[in-house]
Amino acid sequence: MIDAAGRLVRDVVFVFVDMVNWLWHRLWVFNRSAAKALLPGQSRAVQTTVAFVAVCGEIIGLWVFAVDWADKHPF
Repeated sequence: MIDAAGRLVRDVVFVFVDMVNWLWHRLWVFNRSAAKALLPGQSRAVQTTVAFVAVCGEIIGLWVFAVDWADKHPF
């Protein structure tokens, strides 16, 4: 029983990590290309920094949205 519960917790953690990794990759590709298109004269470091800040902001915004939605719609 304890082994099954441990495997369940492990699997839930890995699914969550995989979802965050997938989200990060998709947002990174999108924001990296957007930063290149919007900042063509800037250095690569500036474009990368802008893309990084945008991805972090979007993930934080999605988290805040999910928490707010969960607060308004209790189970």
